[in-house]
Amino acid sequence: MKTKISLFITLATIITLHMQAQNRRPAPDSAAAKAFRSLQKNINEGNFKLFGLTSAAEAANLRLGPTPIDVYLIRLDSVQKFQGGPATSILTNSSQVVYPLYSGENIVSSVKLDYDGKSWAVESFGDRDLITFYQRAQANTPQSNKKFLIRIPALNVYFSAYDNNGTTVQLLGNQQMGDLKPGTVTTLPDALLKLKTLANAYNGLPW
Repeated sequence: MKTKISLFITLATIITLHMQAQNRRPAPDSAAAKAFRSLQKNINEGNFKLFGLTSAAEAANLRLGPTPIDVYLIRLDSVQKFQGGPATSILTNSSQVVYPLYSGENIVSSVKLDYDGKSWAVESFGDRDLITFYQRAQANTPQSNKKFLIRIPALNVYFSAYDNNGTTVQLLGNQQMGDLKPGTVTTLPDALLKLKTLANAYNGLPW
């Protein structure tokens, strides 16, 4: 009995410390703004097309989206083992956020930041199509609900998601994944069940 109590206390302490660390995590806005300014300075005549721009001069008109998109992950084995019921427990906060980059009203790129426990750092630029799909999917969701991006790396699957008495998701992209058609809106548990065939057939090769 003492061993079980000690184990419970240890787990509770770990969870508490993790939550405290999350609460102390600094806002990523400053790091995103710094990365954005650096990107603007480095766009030139030789690379502007890589960012969806019509000219290098257009870089001066770029703007950073005001709200970061939180990224959550789901492991392949979690999909394979999922049998139904609540699915929020298999969502993992990736400690990553994504800021859209706009030219006018059009998304031309994005900045992905990763938090290593001490500070935010740039992980990548790009993913214009993905973030465009995400913003379109979120356009009709209630403003008051928590909104985020879900990624299943092994399957190259992305969902736009929001919480509304459970997690509602929409498959992003133009490709059917498992039994999910592009644009399908459903609950997270239902989406995972429809991905099980695809997940169980995964051969380990990159997409």
